[in-house]
Formats: sequence, structure tokens, C-alpha cells
Amino acid sequence: MNRTIEIGSAKAAPGSVGKGYLKLGSMALIPEVTTPVLIINGRQDGPVLWLNGAVHGQEINAFAAMRNISRALSPDDLAGAIVMVPFCNPLATQLRRRGNPFDGLDLDQQFPGRPDGSYSERTADILLNLIKANADYMISFHAVFHGGRPPNYTVYKTLPEFSGEFRKKLEGFVLAFGAHANCHVDLGAMSGELPGGFANSICAASSRAGIPGFMAEIGGDSVFMDDAIDGAEKGTYNILRHLGMIEGAPARPGRQIVITKRRFFFADHAGFLRSKLQGGEMLKKGQEVCRIVDLFDDLDVIHSPEDAYVILIRQEPVLHFGDPFALLGLEWHDA
Repeated sequence: MNRTIEIGSAKAAPGSVGKGYLKLGSMALIPEVTTPVLIINGRQDGPVLWLNGAVHGQEINAFAAMRNISRALSPDDLAGAIVMVPFCNPLATQLRRRGNPFDGLDLDQQFPGRPDGSYSERTADILLNLIKANADYMISFHAVFHGGRPPNYTVYKTLPEFSGEFRKKLEGFVLAFGAHANCHVDLGAMSGELPGGFANSICAASSRAGIPGFMAEIGGDSVFMDDAIDGAEKGTYNILRHLGMIEGAPARPGRQIVITKRRFFFADHAGFLRSKLQGGEMLKKGQEVCRIVDLFDDLDVIHSPEDAYVILIRQEPVLHFGDPFALLGLEWHDA
């Protein structure tokens, strides 16, 4: 039978909804830094799905999606339970910053964390231990870099030690979300990615613990985007159907692709970005991706190095030296 689930002060017996707060540290003049938690615990037995948001503080679309789901879904309709933590990095969310403003660390590069480490390392330790103690599956909702507005897509990470059975389970979980583009990042052979510790992300740490986890990139940062929020809700309901937690079959698009090689592009020149491309378009080798311009000249014209899938292109035109401005898929196959 289902069990009572308790996360911080949120507690939900089978057939009920629990609301409360999880303590994630303290500060000199703030005795408790907390974040809201909502638990929907179904009357029927089933798996526990952990929905995690804002591991980077500006990634707020997940909050709106979780709020809508929590108002539409009854424990009477659910087998298993959903744990919702929309702001797992509350200090960063306060300022809409990617990293924790007090220790300067990117929380999504600190897992599994340390109970005796820095603020972000301790937060990672608390979160991962709760996921390991309570969850069977985990989705980490993100948003793309500043100025991006791509179609929703997923990212899942594998390590060489993952068994074939676990890889199959993880990929089935990811594809059930229903995104057209799904990026597979092999942490044993990755290249062309953003700097940082990808193996130390919350989704990779969850999967390493035997709990399938993936990233859902939903819209851009710091503003609510209704199309991205709607897609996140539909994807979550697809996952619930896939796991047998609600009735029905996942609604998947006619074609899904798994991108196995991708490349981020960084600006060699500061200026203003001009592009007519949108996420989801296909490029031929040599086709123009964008131009970086100033008032007097075209400073740089970027062409696709090979046939490519546009995962995202920056919409914010102001571009500084070293800013990421595009993400292209270079190799993929049909799912």
C-alpha cells in the first residue's frame, strides 16, 4: 500500500495533499531559508515522481506548470504520488540568478553534495538524500540561457556504468515526455558542451542512484512563457500515463529524435545578434546560422559546420564576448 510521505513540514497520507516548507539552511539574520513543497499522494499504490524546479534561480516556468497540475489533479485520480519542489535554489531565485549569490556556486554542479560543505553543497546533499529516500523517478525542469525561446526539449545523461536495462528504462521515461528533440549526453565521451560539471547535476546524480532522472528545458529564463508552461504540463501528464499513475497512454508526436552530438556556439565578437532561425529548424552544411553586427560592419557570419538541427538560437540581441548564442544538434537518429 501507499505510505505517508513527509518532506520538510509537508506531510501527505495516502489519498491526501500535503503542503509545507523544506528548510535549506539559514543565514545570519534569517533563521530558516525555506522553499515550498507540495505532495499529492494518491489513494492507489504506485511510483513516486519527484518534480524539481529552479535548480538555477531564474528558471521559473516550472513553478507555473506545477501550480496548474496541483490544482487539476486529485489524489482520487492518482496511483502513487507526486512531490513538487518548484524552487530548490531559493536564494538564487530571489535574485533570478543562475548560481547561489552567497557562495557563488552553480547548484546543478554540486551533486551529490556534502553535509559539511559550502551552502550549495549542503543544499545538494539535502535534496539528493530526500530524492533517494522517497522517489522512483525525477524530472528536473530548466530554462535555456538568457534570451532563448526554443521549443521544449529534453536532456538525459548516461554514464559508462549504467546497465543496458537501466539505459532502456531511462530512455523510455524520457521519450514518454513527448518532446520532439531529446538530447542524449554520454558523460563518458561528451564534447562541445557548456563548461561545468555535467556529471554533478541533479538528474545525473539521481540516475546514478538508480532513480531515472532527466532535464526538461522549458522556455527561457526569468519570465513566464505560456507555450513552454503548457508543454511542461502536457509532458508531465504524459509521464504520469507512462508510469501508470493516471489513466491513458502518452501522447507522443509523430516523430521524435534522439540527438547524440551537439555543440554550443560562443561569441568571438561582442555586438548584436541577427538571425532568422527558430528552434526546431533544419540546416544544411554551410547555411548561415546568424550574424554578429555593430553599427558599421558585420563582425562575424556563422555558418553551420555540417547538416544540423537547431535546438535553440538566442533571441536576446545584445551579445558579449564569450556569450553562448546557439545550440545545434549535429548527429541524431529517430527514436
